Amino acid sequence: MLAEGKVAKVVTGFCHAAIVEVDVEPSPTTEISTHCSGEGWIRQGSLEDATADGYTSWKDGAESGVRFALAHIGRTARVRIERVTGMITDTNATCCAVAAARAVWNGLGYSAPDEIDDKLHASLVGSFDSPDEVAPIFRNETQ
Repeated sequence: MLAEGKVAKVVTGFCHAAIVEVDVEPSPTTEISTHCSGEGWIRQGSLEDATADGYTSWKDGAESGVRFALAHIGRTARVRIERVTGMITDTNATCCAVAAARAVWNGLGYSAPDEIDDKLHASLVGSFDSPDEVAPIFRNETQ
């Protein structure tokens, strides 16, 4: 099932934005693949779709978010990351992880409780200090 997850927030004065689209199906094992085929940067102020090559931190962030989402609900699935969209000024690996987690949950019909959504929101705070790395919430719970 194709599903989308989004982040569009201003946190501590910084815009945080990402859209991740996944194709997710329950499966006996977890398989995650990335098949982005966007055009990348087109012009200032336009959304950018990750290309097949490049945008590595965005795609790695999305994969971390997929792993987090599945681990959180104790499920396995085949997940194909179809699209990772953002803006070079407002998107980082953590934004992509949050959007990907939401996309997986949307695809599996799961609604995260408020405390988990609060944790995801909190992970955005300070995320531009290390924009190519996902926030610790995604590193610690996916190993």
